[in-house]
Amino acid sequence: MHSILLINPFDAVAGSQRIAVNIVRALRTIECKLDVRLGFGSDGFLSRCSGVKRFLPTNNIKVRKFLYPLWLLILVPRVFISVISGEVVWANTIYAAPAAFLAVLFSPRRVIIHVHELDFPIIFTAFLSFAVHRGANLLCVSDFHRRELGLKAVILPNSVSVTHDELVHQHQNRLVFVGNTSAEKGFSLFIEVVRCLSGCDLIPVAFFPSQEHCDTTLLLQAESVGIAVRYGVTDPNEMYEGGFLSLLCSDPELWRETFSLVSVESMCCLVPVASAGTKVVREILGNAFAFDVSSRDPVEIASEIRKLQLNTKRHEDLVLACRARRGEYMFEHFQQRVQTLIKNLWESYQSK
Repeated sequence: MHSILLINPFDAVAGSQRIAVNIVRALRTIECKLDVRLGFGSDGFLSRCSGVKRFLPTNNIKVRKFLYPLWLLILVPRVFISVISGEVVWANTIYAAPAAFLAVLFSPRRVIIHVHELDFPIIFTAFLSFAVHRGANLLCVSDFHRRELGLKAVILPNSVSVTHDELVHQHQNRLVFVGNTSAEKGFSLFIEVVRCLSGCDLIPVAFFPSQEHCDTTLLLQAESVGIAVRYGVTDPNEMYEGGFLSLLCSDPELWRETFSLVSVESMCCLVPVASAGTKVVREILGNAFAFDVSSRDPVEIASEIRKLQLNTKRHEDLVLACRARRGEYMFEHFQQRVQTLIKNLWESYQSK
């Protein structure tokens, strides 16, 4: 029986933690002994998963950063056991990678480093290059991600768990934003687009994980232009209910998206997606992608939305494309990829 150690440093209501849960689900369907080690957090996706061993439940970012080196040291004996017992070590996110240092040194072919990010301190970049040179298995989430990293890697696209039916709702009149009020996510741009759509019959709705860390000034501006803000909704079926279009406003100057779970969830719920300069979205969505305005000009974005409203045939074709493409990102496909990855890794290691 295979034995796998899965390491994840920080829990949150975020994409990489959602994928960590899917990794756990996928691994639990194969014959293996799975040990999941979480560093910090108590209110994210991974904390809701059974059988997870947590170091500390704190969600305070400053405390997490301060104690992060201690957590890495505490994991050394556990990783040493992995090395001598022949376990596979799966480090999820770049910040889990240093925890696998001993395994990279002594059994690199049994190490999986699953990276979701592009922008991280140079010390992590150096370690990633060292690990790949040693023979560790690097996973990234898109071809764009792999090219930007510039390292040998296998692509494991993220997946979503959406149970949306095949029917499109009659009243597709919502313009959807999912994220937070940070500059990286571009909520201020969404507000300006809605302002430019004054008189349009679309209903703008924004979904945030919680009210914590929200910019109150932006919330007041959102209210003034008629944006309904909802907190704590994580079910895609609810978020995209009645959606006409989902608008991804992430600022590529501040944060480079390597994947977009938000876009895939929208597509899986048969709601087309548009973006404002995010390079990876076209690769992910293919012909289910509505449009991109790289200038991030709210007037131009609003104009494209109005054109799409008038072109009902174009919108219907986008919905059909969403239905045709979404199977690529369903959990069952992800599960099969994970199972194949583990099987190939184990067979490759056994043959050498």
